[in-house]
This record gives sequence, structure tokens and C-alpha cells, in this order.
Amino acid sequence: IIQERLMLELLVFAISIVHIALCLKSIAYGCACMIAVKLLIPVIARVGPVSLNTFILIVLCFFIFIRNKHTLKDYWRRIAVFPFKYLALPLAVLGIAGVVPYINQIKGLVQFSVTELLPFLIMIYAIKNDKDIKMLTRVIVCSYIVIGIYSIFSYIIHFNPLILSFATAFNYEGEYFYDYSEESAVRGVLTSRATGNQTGSISWGQITLVLLAWGLLSPNMKKNLPDFKVLKAGGIRFLFVAIALVNAFMTTKRSTLVPVFFMIFVYIVRQGIKVKKIMCYSMIAFLLVGLCYSFSETFRDFYESNIKTSIFFWNDKLAEQQGLSGSNKEMRLHQVVYVNNLIENHFFMGLGYGYPEIHSQKYGNNSDALFFESLYLYAIASSGYIGLFIWLLFFYVNMKTTKKSFANPLYNYLFHGSYMLSVFLTNISLSLSYYMILSAFLARDRYINAKAL
Repeated sequence: IIQERLMLELLVFAISIVHIALCLKSIAYGCACMIAVKLLIPVIARVGPVSLNTFILIVLCFFIFIRNKHTLKDYWRRIAVFPFKYLALPLAVLGIAGVVPYINQIKGLVQFSVTELLPFLIMIYAIKNDKDIKMLTRVIVCSYIVIGIYSIFSYIIHFNPLILSFATAFNYEGEYFYDYSEESAVRGVLTSRATGNQTGSISWGQITLVLLAWGLLSPNMKKNLPDFKVLKAGGIRFLFVAIALVNAFMTTKRSTLVPVFFMIFVYIVRQGIKVKKIMCYSMIAFLLVGLCYSFSETFRDFYESNIKTSIFFWNDKLAEQQGLSGSNKEMRLHQVVYVNNLIENHFFMGLGYGYPEIHSQKYGNNSDALFFESLYLYAIASSGYIGLFIWLLFFYVNMKTTKKSFANPLYNYLFHGSYMLSVFLTNISLSLSYYMILSAFLARDRYINAKAL
């Protein structure tokens, strides 16, 4: 164990040195390192008192400040700071009326801004030309393919050695083993849950969802990928999307599966495939599914327990019959009533940023709030209904930054809407930074490609 811990600490130290060297070369290379680390290395990893991810962000900010702070046009400077202007700052102002000590709120908001919002600003400053776009596309795709395949492997063996190794080395005390315990071992016919480099399947599901949306809907992804003799750019994209789909299913989370099904359905409908082809493919698919359903008990259990319960996600009795845990409509209603009663005297401005964490630490699941299992509940508890409006405005402004980034305007709503649906189903779980990174990437990709025309 001591040798393993030493090796992992040396690995993190080496990554830190490589990251500084890459930042010396260019901010875009530093961003590539940031993305690779976020996808491949567990968030548990630390450099001294801070996490590895935070250290990487601090280094990037330092190099941006000394080298790149005056390189953007005024429009892009305004875009780069919009998450702080439209989300972090208003939430800080609303916190003045809360019951949570204000200094604790500011500490929480600073941490949230650095880990979840700052990557957006860094990506806006880093991406300057088509070369950067291609390089970052390849890093995202390759990193996710590697961790996606590993996630499938860890799902098969019912054990995530990557998480366990880092948790042991860096004294992580969270429930990193939860999704592999006997208590949660059977999720329908799926006997474990995919977690990738995360400590839980909810966060991995949301990360996979936003990457799948980018891979499926991005108009320029194929041209930014390399062509190999054995595997062309289209094949790499197909592999990326296929691995993301498998991981989405293996999370077994309805907060992932429902947006995925909706997104794929809309995508297929809007692709403009001829009716005859659609009918032909549908008949073949139904035939294969029918044969599998008839002759394979495993497939039949998989369909009943995971696909059917996701399509009919509102049917709590169906989920209960298949042994799927999670909050049903009645529990959600109790949460809504409880949290609204909780903020009765703080209806507009909430109880202060970070209140849900304080409440959860005090009561655990012994109150009807449970763990504030929706962005709606978290937002109104922390910042009231004005705070909820601020969150919606934030998503709307972010949607506007990518409005010309897709071949079909509907895909822009689909990219953002699928993620919004997921977080309103089950709250933001360490996934917002990935959504912000890809939003910045799409905005800059559109701008750079438009200039090249």
C-alpha cells in the first residue's frame, strides 16, 4: 500500500510538472492537459492542500494573466466572464439575506466558481485558431474513449480499482465503494454501475450525457479528427458515441437515460433520413429486438428493468416492480412541499448558499428534503425563487453563446436542454465544469470556423 501510494503521489507530481511545461508552450496545450486530467484522473488526487484539478486551474490562470489577458476582443471578454456575472455574483448578493454565515457562503461560492465556472473562461482565452480546435477535439475524444472503455471494464468486474487506489493514496473518506456494495449490486439486470473516474454513477452519467450530446450533435467533430488507415475520422466518432451510449446505459440512472433517449429520438427524426430507410432500419431493429426478447432471458430482463423503466420514467410502480431504487413521484412531492415550507420566511432569497449541505449533514435522509435531489430544490433552498430565476437565466445566456454552433438550431436546444433536464431531475453532481468546457469549445469553434470561411 505504501509503495502504491508513493507511485500515485509521484504520478500526480509528474502531471503537475508536465502541465506547467505545456502551459509554457501555449495555453491551449495547458487546456489539453486540464481536460485529459479531468477525464482520466479521479478528482480525489491532490497536490499538497489543493486538488490536482484546482492546481491545474491556478497554473492556467497565472499564465493567462501574464501572457494572454489583452488578446481577446471586448465581445469575447464579456462572454468569458458571463458565468461569474450572471451566476456567481448574483448568488453572492442573495446570500446576504440568508441564515448561513456569510463568510462560509463566500468560501463555498469561490470554490464553486473556481472548480465549475473558471474552466469556461480559460477555454475562451485558450482557443485561438483551428489548430487548437483540432488538438483539443482529439484530446477530448481519446481521453473519453480510454476512460469509457475502462469504465465498462470496471463495470464488468464490479470493482473500480482506479478510484480505490487514489482513495487509499490520498486518504479519501467518501463512499467511493458505494455503487459496488452488495446493497446496491443489483440494478435490474445490470449487476453494477459504471462510474468512470468518478466516485459515483450520477456524476459519471451527467458527464457522459454532455459528452455524448457534443459527440452526436457537433457539426465539426468529424473534420477535426484524424484519418488512419485502419480507422477513419467517422469511425472514431462512431466509436466515441457508441462508448458513451454504453456508459450511459451502465450508469442505470434515469437522470441520464431519460435525456439520452429523448436526445437520440429527436436526432434521428431531424436527420432527414428518407422514410423508406427509416422503415427498413426500424423493421430490422424490431426484428432483432424481438428475437432477442423471445430467446434471451438476460436481454428480456435488461429491457424490462432498464430500457422500459427509462422510456416510461413517470411510472413509479413499474420501477418498483423491477427493483429500481430512487425517489418516486410521492417522495419528490414530499421534498417539494418540505423545502418550500423550509424557506417560508425566505421565499425570495433563500437560506444562503450552501444551506442544503448543512441541512444534509445535520439530518441526513431523516427529513423529507433527503439530499435536495434536484437543482430546483437546491436553488430555492440556497437562494430562493430569485435564485432559481438566476440559474435559468444563466442557462439561457449560455445557450445564446452557442446559438450558431450547430448545423440545426434545434441541436443547440437539444445540447443544453438534455443537460438541464438531467440536473433538474437529480441536481448538479460535479458535472457543470464539463458542460461549461464544451459550451466554450462550441462557441469558439463556431467563431473560428466562421472567420475561416
